[in-house]
Order: sequence, then C-alpha cells, then structure tokens
Amino acid sequence: MDDLPPLPDDVDEQIGDLAERTLAAREAGNFAEVIRLSEESWAVLPEPKVNWEFEPQAIARGTVEDIAASGLGAQLDVWVKRMYAAYFDPNHEDLLLNMLEANALFVNGRTDEAVTIFKKVHEVGGPAWFNGDDRKYLDLVK
Repeated sequence: MDDLPPLPDDVDEQIGDLAERTLAAREAGNFAEVIRLSEESWAVLPEPKVNWEFEPQAIARGTVEDIAASGLGAQLDVWVKRMYAAYFDPNHEDLLLNMLEANALFVNGRTDEAVTIFKKVHEVGGPAWFNGDDRKYLDLVK
C-alpha cells in the first residue's frame, strides 16, 4: 500500500466534501445517511477503487466501524469485503481488520460468525487484542 498513488485532485476534493458531510451525519447520529454517503464516496473512487492511497482504506474501514456503531448491518458483508480488498488482505489475516469485522458482526446479531473470528484473533494474537471496549469479547473465546 505504500506505493499507491494519491487520488487526482478533483476526486480528492469530492471525497473531502463527502467526508465532511459524513462526519456531520455521524455527529447527528444519522447513521443511515452516513452509510449512504459512504456509498457515494466509494462510487466516486476511480477504478480500480482499491488502488489509491489512503481513501479506499479510510472509507471502507470507517464504514465497517459505522455499521458496528449503528447496528445497520444490511450492507455489512459488502463493506467487509471492500475493507479487506482495500487493505490487500484476501486471506483475512490482519488482526485489526478481523476485530473490526467481528465487532460489526456481533453488534448486528451474527454472534456465531463473530465468535469464530474472535477465537481466531485470540489464537493468533492472544488476549492483548481484547483491550478497552473489546474486553467484553474475551469471555466469548474461552
């Protein structure tokens, strides 16, 4: 990811405007609008969407986090797929991304899938990955 090009200036400006609107919607607690604006941001990215510096990763990861915060999981699978693609992690090996996915799955009632991923994180990375708010998931892996 270190050698990815920056977005063209006009696209970067569009993404920046959408990011400001997304932040305002998030602060207002309007997560349906947040997810809609995230889709709009993703659509603005030139193809191949994941081959740009920073923005694809930020949009995809942020949207998975927003879905977890909101419980609006209808588009979760799409955004999880985008997140792993944006981080060039086809085998889902990045433990941070795994934790984000598992949290979003758990919040959206997909407990069995979440626990499977939490167990993987625990086996590979140990209990240190279950800090702060994620500490509540540690009991699920034991």
